[in-house]
Amino acid sequence: MRTLAALLILSSLPVLAEEECRVEAGPNDVVKKTGNVVIEAGQTAEDAVALDGTVTVKKGATVKNAVSFHGGVVVEDGAKVTKTALAIGGTVKVAKSATVNSTVEVSDKGLRVRGEDGKDVDVNIVIGGKSLGQRIADEAMAKMKNCRIATK
Repeated sequence: MRTLAALLILSSLPVLAEEECRVEAGPNDVVKKTGNVVIEAGQTAEDAVALDGTVTVKKGATVKNAVSFHGGVVVEDGAKVTKTALAIGGTVKVAKSATVNSTVEVSDKGLRVRGEDGKDVDVNIVIGGKSLGQRIADEAMAKMKNCRIATK
């Protein structure tokens, strides 16, 4: 069931148009096409998204979703991610005193989902010598190369 939830999360990422890649960023979102996104202490954001970099949520900061393509997500001690920390092509690192509802990693190791109960679900299906996670990560990365960021 959590695997289905993870795939739904992947499909609900910022809107990507069929003919062109367009990431829609709202007024409370922090989105960067290349480079790292850092949410500092005291700062809040709806979605923190790095299309080619790492998202770091610092102590005292709160985000709804932290999403990284071709990088990782780091949630430091005392930081909060109220929904999902998602890394496509990277890892999610959560400090012991951080609060995260769920984590999702999509990589060459497959698909790993950790729910609010703290239990992991790992799926690693290999198709044609390549893991499903790597296939998803590669496809997402190929689409992200030509993305443009549109502000709502």
